[in-house]
Amino acid sequence: MSMDQVGIASAILGSRPLPGPGLSSVCMGQFATELEPLVISGLVSLKSLTCIEIKVTIISDQLLFAIAKKVLPLRKLALVNCSNYSYAAIFSLVSKCQLIQDLNLTCNLFLEDKHISELSMLLRNLMGVNLGYCKLLTSLSFFALTRNCPSLSWINMEETSIGGMNGTKDFSMDFVANPQVESLYLARNSMLTDESIKIFASICPNLQLLDLSNVSRRTSRDLSKGVFEVLKRCSKIRHLTLASHSMLKQAGMNLQVLGLEVLDLSSSGIDDTSLFMISRSCRRLLRLNLSACSNITTKGVKKVIKKCKLLREINLRSCAKVATSIVAWMVFARPSLRNIVPPDRFRLSEYQWEDERFKIVDSFERF
Repeated sequence: MSMDQVGIASAILGSRPLPGPGLSSVCMGQFATELEPLVISGLVSLKSLTCIEIKVTIISDQLLFAIAKKVLPLRKLALVNCSNYSYAAIFSLVSKCQLIQDLNLTCNLFLEDKHISELSMLLRNLMGVNLGYCKLLTSLSFFALTRNCPSLSWINMEETSIGGMNGTKDFSMDFVANPQVESLYLARNSMLTDESIKIFASICPNLQLLDLSNVSRRTSRDLSKGVFEVLKRCSKIRHLTLASHSMLKQAGMNLQVLGLEVLDLSSSGIDDTSLFMISRSCRRLLRLNLSACSNITTKGVKKVIKKCKLLREINLRSCAKVATSIVAWMVFARPSLRNIVPPDRFRLSEYQWEDERFKIVDSFERF
């Protein structure tokens, strides 16, 4: 047994009883060897355990079957980039621990649509699921989750096989709308199409966050029509990420998107025409990321600054056609601004302001 695992086992099985109701959460990972039986025994001895997070570790069916046998009151289960366990073991655990609200099986290599369909019928309390990088999963998994999990509020299916409608089109016609889903992360999916995005928007009418970053870079398709349908059907959308959409054009920004607060268009193909539409349609914008947008100019940015009167943060890093002088202009033209990431050539030492209500920063925290 490695020293790390010895320490964990000792902490769990220590001779002194823990104060209070007992340990409720365990997070561990990145072990070079498979979890030892002593660690497994320690975990399943924690009767109040509601959260297990294991990352980048070789686990075994023994652990999952042991948890199922003890019927631990799990609310969160995360097996992130873990290996050496089977579907039979995860099914056994879920069938016994049906109170799970947060399930993370990122980077699982064997999960198929039929597995997610079976698991979803057991997870009536599920509120969030992360199936990112589960490469075998398609739109059928998405349909099963939204149909069978009535409390589901967020889904992450980043870099899966979601989006392709071949073989699923007839099935999708029988979808059930799930008004509880508010956040959908679909970044890096090369099979997404306008039609699939339209269907997802219909299933999730109360969507507030949609991440479609790094999609068109992989597909070489313009998904503007799909984005248009999202903005048209999902009136509660607040946060939209379209980063790295090299083919992106106007993206339906001629609609009145009154509630949109965060818009990430970094490394996209938008131009001044798109910015003009944004300035007219997204008056409540608080955060706008335009970094590495090579087609926008000073004129387009000024239009947004003038019209978006609530704007607090803007990122102009690597915008080669935007003049550095715009920074001084923005400070005085838009009083609501607090954080500015300027064009690369900007030098703060060249400017002096007494107004301390804003700051020039190197970057935003992730949108």
